[in-house]
Amino acid sequence: MERYVPRILLLAICLGLARKAQPNEAAPPAPDDKTTLTLLAKQIYQQALRIQDVWFQPGDSVIHLQRGVLIQNDSPGCGRRDNDAGVFEEVSGSVVLRKELETSGPIPEHAEIVFIAKERLTNDAELEFVVNGNTIVRRSPRFWAPDAMQYQVPEGGKDDPWAWSRWQYQQIPSADLHSGKNTILIRSKDGKPGWALMVADYADFHKGCSQPMPFPHASAKSDDDGRTWRQNDLGSEGKISGEYVVRLWLDSYRPTGVISSDIVDLGGEAATFKTLCDVQGARFHLEGKTAQATALSAEVRSGSSPVYDPQHWSTWLQPAADGSVPAIRGRYFQWRIKFTSSDPEASPELTGIRLEAEVHHHGSAKIRVVREDNFNFHPAPEGYRYEDYESDYLQKFRRQFQLDQVVAGAQTDWERQLRLMRWAYLVPLKAQTPIFPWDPMAWIDQQRLSEALKANTYPERRRDAMCLFSNVPLMAALQSMGYPARHINLATEGVSGHEIAEVWSNLFGKWIHLDATIDAFWYNKGTGTPVNTLEMHQALIDRLQHPETWEHPFYYTQPADTYLLDFPIVPAGGFERKPIPQETIDWTLSATSQLRMVPRSDVFSHPSPIPISQGDEIWCWSGYLNWADAKVPPVHQFSRFTNRPEDFNWPLNQVRYVAEETATPGVVNITLDDNMPYLATLLVRVDRGEWKEVRRHFPWTLHAGINTVEFRGRNDAGVEGMTSGLILECIGCNAR
Repeated sequence: MERYVPRILLLAICLGLARKAQPNEAAPPAPDDKTTLTLLAKQIYQQALRIQDVWFQPGDSVIHLQRGVLIQNDSPGCGRRDNDAGVFEEVSGSVVLRKELETSGPIPEHAEIVFIAKERLTNDAELEFVVNGNTIVRRSPRFWAPDAMQYQVPEGGKDDPWAWSRWQYQQIPSADLHSGKNTILIRSKDGKPGWALMVADYADFHKGCSQPMPFPHASAKSDDDGRTWRQNDLGSEGKISGEYVVRLWLDSYRPTGVISSDIVDLGGEAATFKTLCDVQGARFHLEGKTAQATALSAEVRSGSSPVYDPQHWSTWLQPAADGSVPAIRGRYFQWRIKFTSSDPEASPELTGIRLEAEVHHHGSAKIRVVREDNFNFHPAPEGYRYEDYESDYLQKFRRQFQLDQVVAGAQTDWERQLRLMRWAYLVPLKAQTPIFPWDPMAWIDQQRLSEALKANTYPERRRDAMCLFSNVPLMAALQSMGYPARHINLATEGVSGHEIAEVWSNLFGKWIHLDATIDAFWYNKGTGTPVNTLEMHQALIDRLQHPETWEHPFYYTQPADTYLLDFPIVPAGGFERKPIPQETIDWTLSATSQLRMVPRSDVFSHPSPIPISQGDEIWCWSGYLNWADAKVPPVHQFSRFTNRPEDFNWPLNQVRYVAEETATPGVVNITLDDNMPYLATLLVRVDRGEWKEVRRHFPWTLHAGINTVEFRGRNDAGVEGMTSGLILECIGCNAR
């Protein structure tokens, strides 16, 4: 058995926190002073609480609107459910497909038709797109993109005449498009066979969207060169009513975007112990550039509480023309900036902000910070929802598969998580397993379960079933025991993709990549610490010689030994004696180019929305949150991206505090905030006494000398989170 021994930092000071301390190094401002906060674009972007439709590329000096507008109406039902090959419509003979897509506003200089197609391996047919009466001819990529060999991979083995489905991209002149309804006709030139396009079935739309939606009825088919049309009986078997998976991507700036800050202390104290002060006034200034048809505008709010609540905070207000902030309510401050443009080729540019405040400090100087160990929060992506650990589904899952016995005797949460991964690797699955809904209780073959767990092995290290069917049960098992878990999809242009789970680890303070398909996690050879999928991605792209694009996939254009040899991240062996085949290791690492997640984890209590064919067809659901960077730019079939690590790997299970000096000598007000899903209880321990339940706001009375306080939370499954703490020395306080 290959063992993994984590390297844990042991702290000499009594708090025992496994992370870097944040001491209060800066002296407080003078009693009457001006505080100034100046941030450049990079700092604004990195420190922002939330961003929406704005972008900053490392190396640039401005934040601008995100570029790329996707227009589509097929996503909720896009894919192939349960091996239904009928969703592909062959375009040959007198068949013509019609797709209608609506745009609004001016058309940018560049645009693309983005569509899913299969090609015959011998395809030499030319596909015609007639856009509002203007014809564009497309040949197979194998004739004009020779590096893109992924378009020549057989769908069902070497004898299959069709290649696997892929996203295809066709540039079109902007003059061919107009604001309003655009009609796209698709046919094979001279009727030659060779192409088949995907249809999204209306019968599946309820799976991929959260609310029922009216069907677009924007697709139709003609069997007689466009003389007559029908909107039903689509697909290879003539049984589908739906939408062709044909989209428009406009190379334009998005019309609006917003960036908002975390809460800022106008008192100028960066640390989380706050001395007494009063704020007399503040000014907020934007620094940037706008052109005709673009604008930057700011709103601000302030409050007396370090955590926002309507009772103690102002509403959002616009600063005055000179930047003056109206109606100051206290020392805590937040801003948000809106970007707008009505020109697809122009964006406002934000280069920085400046915040000035007039402050009167009147602290007693009798309290000295010895040590602060606190957390910097970053919220989950907008709209992210967590599964309740105590939900009926998860608790039934936990009982039915006796998961308490699986983890019995484990000494740490990390050991329990690894045992659950081993269990998910071993559980047998039914031969016929529908992808929707994500229901592992229906997937697992309980009649063979006992026998499979006793066998404790597989003929090969990689289990036989598709990766989704082992990692979704792992998600359910982890969540049922109180551990936040989520689904991640990884893919690259040159190889097919992979589905894995990630779990939040309190021990390591981050998300960890777990793969129940091979019973393995991965770790950094230099540090010995387990890694998440984004860290695997970063190690890969650091070794790539050029950006990953569909025309030039690194898998076919860069020698494998240049990016895989002596890779700094390797898999841990887990409980399985059989080694992981090298080709599996190489394949997995190569697939970490494109990363995307289903942006919610409550998939067991709320079946929709999810991709209808996750892992069984090319990924096409537009609800993913996608990672993008300079080496892997945003792909044009999706619309939601981030390049901020905190948006993809946000922290969890933490309690953050703010300690504020009061007018009463020796009394400090504590305010607590948390990012713990389904928090049940906040806990406090003073001077190494007993842990006790506590409210979010409470006074802490100090005694003379050294005072210690620690905080953590407990969720509704009984799992405790990470610990934060504060050590203060009170000079002149009453003795015990």
